[in-house]
Amino acid sequence: MNLEQTSQAQDATTPPEILRELAINKHKQIRQYVASNPNTPVEILEKLGKEFPEEVVNNPIFELLRLENPESEFISLCLARS
Repeated sequence: MNLEQTSQAQDATTPPEILRELAINKHKQIRQYVASNPNTPVEILEKLGKEFPEEVVNNPIFELLRLENPESEFISLCLARS
């Protein structure tokens, strides 16, 4: 596993474009870090939520998403899976 990619996946200042690339990384741990990263775009969180529901629910941005759209199927599924 690449140390730079691991660091980028965990860094809340990593640009969304890089997080998009890291979200399809072959290493599960990197994808897991991306799911926890508050700078990850919502559409990427929706995809990663299937594999890492706990990380998405514990992502600091999740509560804001929940407030914005409490009826969202994505929100409900993440909560149910976690």
